[in-house]
Amino acid sequence: MSHLRFTACHAWRDNLRRAFDKWMVYFERDIAVSVEQRQAPRKVMRVKLNLAIDGAPPMVVRSMDISSQGMAVSCPLQIPVGIGCYLAFDMFFNGKTYSVASRAKVMYCIYSSNDGFKVGLQFQNIDLASSTAIARFMEG
Repeated sequence: MSHLRFTACHAWRDNLRRAFDKWMVYFERDIAVSVEQRQAPRKVMRVKLNLAIDGAPPMVVRSMDISSQGMAVSCPLQIPVGIGCYLAFDMFFNGKTYSVASRAKVMYCIYSSNDGFKVGLQFQNIDLASSTAIARFMEG
């Protein structure tokens, strides 16, 4: 009888270990995806910008940071991931004002206390002038 308990205990332990190993594979994959979302260095930038979600009137939001591929903004509304939008703002640096406008896609939306939501936007089909202005800002 004790041999059966011993065998059952090992079988249970082995099943638990296999389940845990499978869970760890998914967990590590999800962590890797989360960590690698940012593909370009970011720089803090605080400006007001107009953000127009497709099918809705524009609203004023505040930027948090920017990169060559996108930006994070603080928004009072929760925006579904994958939604398209249009953004426009002015950047002032090196004694000049640069206007930036682009289509963008919502990559993430995270609740951020009393400020509303932190929304990650990825630029889509950004024009050369806007892309150049952002690149110069990132260099400076």
